[in-house]
Amino acid sequence: MKQLLALLLVALPFAPSSTVPETAQENPPRFLEGAERERFLDELEARMSVRKTVAAEFEQEKVLSLFDDKLESRGAILFQAPDKLRWEIQAPFQSILVVAGEDVAKFEFVRGEKRALQLGRGKDPLLLVMSQIRGWFLGKFDRREKTYRLRVAMEPAPLIVLEPMEEGLRKGLSAIEVSLSATLDAVSRVVVHEKGGDKTTMVFHEKKRDVLIPGPYFDLKDPTPLVLEALLASQENAAR
Repeated sequence: MKQLLALLLVALPFAPSSTVPETAQENPPRFLEGAERERFLDELEARMSVRKTVAAEFEQEKVLSLFDDKLESRGAILFQAPDKLRWEIQAPFQSILVVAGEDVAKFEFVRGEKRALQLGRGKDPLLLVMSQIRGWFLGKFDRREKTYRLRVAMEPAPLIVLEPMEEGLRKGLSAIEVSLSATLDAVSRVVVHEKGGDKTTMVFHEKKRDVLIPGPYFDLKDPTPLVLEALLASQENAAR
């Protein structure tokens, strides 16, 4: 499971429920309760759910505590409401993951040749993680707390901390921190803590929202090659 998660942006940092959120070490967040918490979540979903598509760049850093080392990568992400996501690592290697509805496909590049990888379905951890991220881009978090305990803070900065409640998740994952923009309309950073001390940080730089994304970019068999700047430029030219 850890190997699959590490391949993605989505090597979700799993940290124990006793782990102190990274942001709390400098300036402790004030976690909301009751009606105040619900109002925050209502406002977050209202502001984020109006977005139809998002095109963004990301940077990912994975810290391997055992080796005192860092693995850095960068790439692009496309999201189309309600359930399509393309996560592409573009450097230092190339890898594409496409999720559409309940289906998922992953591709790696070997000497420039794109190769499809065989992935499981249903409870495949990769699909479960990507389903979470799709929800976050719409401002949707599990208020019933069946899978994660949800802690919400507005100050000193908007933050949601998810702590796994299911035994299977707790074996590897302790906490996920989702930092939000001050205007509550975008995910700006995700930090995942793992029990062994490894940590993955993903920082998102939104380039444009509500851009037209042609269907072939989410093709599960042969996704169109992505050059984000070219995609955005074509949209601007078409609008003139």
